[in-house]
Amino acid sequence: MKFTSIEDVKNHYRRYGKNKGFRFCMGCITKSRTNGMMIGQEFICSKEGFRKNGEKVNGNFSTHDETRVGCKAMLYIKKNEDG
Repeated sequence: MKFTSIEDVKNHYRRYGKNKGFRFCMGCITKSRTNGMMIGQEFICSKEGFRKNGEKVNGNFSTHDETRVGCKAMLYIKKNEDG
């Protein structure tokens, strides 16, 4: 698939995720070494990774249900050489 902007990708993936029952977060950005412009972006599942034991949430130890389950779903987009 081809998109004209990052916003178009976000909107498309947000609709797709809502349809399939998941949310995503913006992951790592890849920048060009020559001019510093963004050339790639990760979209990762919001359930990626695991919470650390004893991790504080808002300054308090977490008593919430575990929401991170190690999901490895990821979408990586990159800019074409022609723009």
